[in-house]
Amino acid sequence: CMEHQGAEQDAQTAFDRAVALNPQFADAHYDLGRVYADEGQTGLAAREYGVLKKLSPDMARKLQSYIARDGSHPRADRASSAH
Repeated sequence: CMEHQGAEQDAQTAFDRAVALNPQFADAHYDLGRVYADEGQTGLAAREYGVLKKLSPDMARKLQSYIARDGSHPRADRASSAH
């Protein structure tokens, strides 16, 4: 659905802006990782996982679980080796 894609793009833009303004904002990194995972951009989702491992290990585990929730997304710990 084009409307859903537009909403995800808007969310991605907002989260990108949030992490640019405050790189320590773990919630924004988590949400950005989820958007990337939903779009199938697992390399970018894994990058956010790598940032979260330093900022908030608990949130990193949540994101890892989200990325790995189905067979279409590789596990974040494996994908993060590209980080």
